[in-house]
Amino acid sequence: MELTLKVELFPHLRALKELVKIQYGEYYIEPELKAGEYEVFRVRGIGLLDRSFIIHTMDALKIHLNPTLCGLKLKRQTLKAMFSLVKSSLNLTRIPSERVGNLCELVILAGGLYYMLNEVFNNLFNIEPRRCFIGARRYIKDEAWDCNIYYVNFEALPKQAYILIGDTIATGSTMVRVLQTLKKHLVKERVELRGIIIYTLAGAIDGILKISRELEEEYLNEWPEAEYTIIGAEAFFGLEDNGTDMPYDHPNTITTKTIKMKVYERYTHYLARRMCCIFDWGDRNK
Repeated sequence: MELTLKVELFPHLRALKELVKIQYGEYYIEPELKAGEYEVFRVRGIGLLDRSFIIHTMDALKIHLNPTLCGLKLKRQTLKAMFSLVKSSLNLTRIPSERVGNLCELVILAGGLYYMLNEVFNNLFNIEPRRCFIGARRYIKDEAWDCNIYYVNFEALPKQAYILIGDTIATGSTMVRVLQTLKKHLVKERVELRGIIIYTLAGAIDGILKISRELEEEYLNEWPEAEYTIIGAEAFFGLEDNGTDMPYDHPNTITTKTIKMKVYERYTHYLARRMCCIFDWGDRNK
């Protein structure tokens, strides 16, 4: 049975692309499409997947600009933001044409639980993607972040799989280790990979570049027909030296001038340079 969804396509905006120069090179932000509740921008540049997108939605911006939002209120706001990210992806990927049985959420414990992708798809489309689980824990090794995989459950993975992942991305060490572990299982079980889409409410450009390299070098050769997509809310953020904080006004942040102006109105330049866009995401969700 095909996943049939009513998807309204929007014409490409006729606006000029923006050039952002950061430590890693020059990146272009190109308007892709616009709906009532969100705008989509494609980000092009050295080291990025061709299918790299920033979604601007006030529902995500409300999370970034309100550090007191936590607990149940944060969960409700996160659901609203994820509705926009997932709905936008229907215009950008092959997900609407996939069989429901091919869709599989890979939940990264424990941070991935806060993205509630299964609940989002259930609420929006009255379907429930399959769910697999992987436990990952970051730690510092030789003054750099690494990741330990301590639990894996791929029992629900279909033989034809379109993988859905939601998680916060900082250094990218966790996601890369997850992708390496996933690939070993896909190859062992001879799974036909249809695609991987990664949704993030806060993604650092450092980690996104690392993930892009992993997908291009390790996945494209094995599954060249699959599509690989990264969708981030509001920006690809610059990452502080601590490997955790992602301020809007970091010199490596990639976002539009319009989004930055909205942040400055709330925080001023001073706080926009010093405050992490999601503060302590784990503590806020507990």
